[in-house]
Amino acid sequence: MIPMSGKLTNKGVLIDSFGRTHDYLRLSITDRCNFNCLYCKPDKCNSDNKIGHMSPNEIGEIADAFIYLGITKIRITGGEPLMRKDFAEIADILGKKNIKLALTTNAFYLDKYLDCLKENNFQFLNISLDSLNADKFQKITGSNRLQKILSNIEKAIAANLTVKINTVVIRDLNSDEIADIASLTIRKPISVRFIEFMPFKGNNWNFGRLIRHTEIVDELKKYFQLEKIENEKSETASYYKIPGSVGKIGIISTVSQPFCSSCNRIRLTSDGKIKSCLFGIHEFDLINPLRQHATISELIYSALKEKSFEHGGKKTFREFPEGYLDNRDMFAIGG
Repeated sequence: MIPMSGKLTNKGVLIDSFGRTHDYLRLSITDRCNFNCLYCKPDKCNSDNKIGHMSPNEIGEIADAFIYLGITKIRITGGEPLMRKDFAEIADILGKKNIKLALTTNAFYLDKYLDCLKENNFQFLNISLDSLNADKFQKITGSNRLQKILSNIEKAIAANLTVKINTVVIRDLNSDEIADIASLTIRKPISVRFIEFMPFKGNNWNFGRLIRHTEIVDELKKYFQLEKIENEKSETASYYKIPGSVGKIGIISTVSQPFCSSCNRIRLTSDGKIKSCLFGIHEFDLINPLRQHATISELIYSALKEKSFEHGGKKTFREFPEGYLDNRDMFAIGG
């Protein structure tokens, strides 16, 4: 039995000091990536992971602790998770657990792992796709393999996975492709989600490069009628639909319309540190106590107790944009 205390119900539900229930773990298994996306891993920076990644068995033990405490969904992130040579072993361990499983990927290696994902009950797939133009795609990602990514997206759809396309919109870079990328939802059973450009160390963020939620909607309305879709409480995106389409369009407006009040997510970095907020600089070491055979449930709850209401306790982006640059790079946190 895992001992626990604090604000934990007899159903094993983690609730923070603002009354938010946390049932979703975003678990990074690597900070390495074969792409160098401008907003995530700028200037071709390398992993600074000195202690190495968690082993498959350690990932399984940590997952068990979180599941016991009420986590019902785990999303595997990176870096690029499919770069781990032991990904199949990790998938096999997690696939035996009674939870929803999801993966975030750039889809470069996806064709090699589709059978593995299906066999291990991965249901949800988020794929980064920031341009449909080969030259822009290479400028943003450092990769010239756009056609391979598009092909692997089609294979994921054919495998009946729930596919979401994530597009980070940056002014004067890919902001002229909003309508083209949104039009993928007309005939494909996918969600296309436009994500506001967020500030992280080294990614040259400023307000001038930000395309806000309202601007994205205005751009879409130039080309399509939009129907608003009612959101689930903990949903990060506001969803719309083009009438007659089989997919839907989402907008994740972390900067202009934060959704912190309904946050249900906890993050674990690939070197075993809990980050209760994407923008928080405070981290709680989980892996070293685990390796010393300590009970980690209390550490998980301690991290949750320290969670701020929004943006890691910082001031707003406009008032204090430089404060967000003290954080890790995005690839080192987990997408």
